[in-house]
Amino acid sequence: ALVCALVPITAPPVSAAPYNGTPALMALQQELYDEAAKPIPATVTMQADITIAQSENLIIPPGVTLELSGKTLENAGTMLSYGAVSGSVAGGYTDLAGKTATVTKVPGTTITLPGLQDGDGIVIEGDALVGDDWRALKAASYSYHLYVKSDGAAVTFDAQDNTNLLSLAGPGVTAAGSSAFYSCANLTNVSLPAATDIGQYAFFSCANLTSLSLPAATDIGQYAFFSCIVLTSVILSAATSNGAAAFSGCFGLADVDLPAATFN
Repeated sequence: ALVCALVPITAPPVSAAPYNGTPALMALQQELYDEAAKPIPATVTMQADITIAQSENLIIPPGVTLELSGKTLENAGTMLSYGAVSGSVAGGYTDLAGKTATVTKVPGTTITLPGLQDGDGIVIEGDALVGDDWRALKAASYSYHLYVKSDGAAVTFDAQDNTNLLSLAGPGVTAAGSSAFYSCANLTNVSLPAATDIGQYAFFSCANLTSLSLPAATDIGQYAFFSCIVLTSVILSAATSNGAAAFSGCFGLADVDLPAATFN
């Protein structure tokens, strides 16, 4: 007789401390976000040599200049600049400064998207995004990188299946609700320093998502990153628990910063 055994998909290895030199990169990213929050953003000066590993990302916010000041910045991962970079970056980076449109959300209205080209950037400021705004972003006729300055959360279901979304960054997204970015097939990296809650199925089946930085997230819903098949690194430094099968099907996941989490 043929006997079949079900083999559970186990959780990825958990590191007790951040990986691959990440502390310096995380500190620089936070400094950049802090500078962007000032009334008049200015310059952040690098204090040490930094390498962005293949599975990592660095975001230069709008209005901020990163001054290398003789230090070496080597990019083997993803580096997106909505601001400016003074100095030479080994490996290059995606410069969105001249290819980005700023959209101001006015209360009681739905955002109107500008005419852009595939791969350009959109910066959202003003009031919090609501469901109709996320649906407008999904209906764009081009692909884009998205930086959210305005305060608010991704409402359940409203941003899912958005094949235009290439990357998501910025301090304005404070939560990703249930199924919020479900099956955003072309989303490659996420950097949301203020997001505290990640709902169930939030990034389910984001098939091209490679890196994820959610350092403030404490609660991770079930199946949150299920079947993110090329996801290689995760920063969830503040997470205290994660739901069932949150990382199931993440076959490429090798590096996880989850020092305080309890696995289910």
